[in-house]
Amino acid sequence: MHQLAWLDRRTLVVADGDGRVEVTDTTTGSVVAASATDRTVTALAVDSSAGWLAWGDDRGTVELRSSGGRREHTAFREPVDELVWTNRADVRPPDLAVSAGHDVVVLAPGGGERAADRLRRPRSMCVAWVRPGLLAAGGNGGVTFISADGSAPTTPDRMDLLPDLPSPGAVSCVDVDLGGHRLTAGDLRGEVRITSLQTGEELSLDGLGDRIHSCRWWLDGSLLAIAVDDEVTVWASVPFDLEPDPVCTVDLAGLATPLVADRNRRRLAVADLESWVHRLAYDGSVLDVPVRVTGQPRCLAWSPDGTTLAAGTDHGLLLLGS
Repeated sequence: MHQLAWLDRRTLVVADGDGRVEVTDTTTGSVVAASATDRTVTALAVDSSAGWLAWGDDRGTVELRSSGGRREHTAFREPVDELVWTNRADVRPPDLAVSAGHDVVVLAPGGGERAADRLRRPRSMCVAWVRPGLLAAGGNGGVTFISADGSAPTTPDRMDLLPDLPSPGAVSCVDVDLGGHRLTAGDLRGEVRITSLQTGEELSLDGLGDRIHSCRWWLDGSLLAIAVDDEVTVWASVPFDLEPDPVCTVDLAGLATPLVADRNRRRLAVADLESWVHRLAYDGSVLDVPVRVTGQPRCLAWSPDGTTLAAGTDHGLLLLGS
């Protein structure tokens, strides 16, 4: 079990390394739909408000399926690394960001490619939506911006052009706060850069020692969590800066999954190589609720309402309360 995504508060999509994709009713445990290929599913994403499911595989194919039975395929030259829907009720049809090696593409169901940056010289490793219609792509060379309608990328107030953000290290993860004003990029050298997309001001956080595997803004952007090989550090945000010391540190026995956030960015979760799943919440201080599960965790996903954490392990699927 390598990929998980919730369609709604009771329906979960599960993909494994053998190319099988199943839609499961978590209240009954029954499989309500299934698809099988001879390829390894490398990315999975759901637009829950519109009912679209997408998955990508190791041969560069992206398949889209709707709740009404529509199917679409798009081919890429390299394996699919990441898929991210806009997941906004006010964006119709939804946009799907695709990162596949040296290609970054925005797809719209029924409309094909809305924007594409194919045959890129730098390889893309991660993507994140800054706002509807504007995508950030991180990889070798730093972060670039792509507008879904082909226009020039602009700042949040639409007044100025948004320049690329070069980086000496290959960017391994990107995240944007819910307001679309601050972009965080972590790289393979262990440095995190926080950039104001309005002013261009940049804050550098280094000395973390290891590759930055994932970074997540949470709550209203007042906290930033950063995961490296053996720990998660949580920092408090103050205007134009971070507090000098982390709010807390969660020790890990090796990182098994990336940090995952619920839709409202109120809870985080991460798993380590000794089968501990850490669920993080904040109520004046960071609360870590760890639980040891059976089997090695491979993937995590929060339900849309943030009340249930699905954990895919070598022994099957587990559902954990928040």
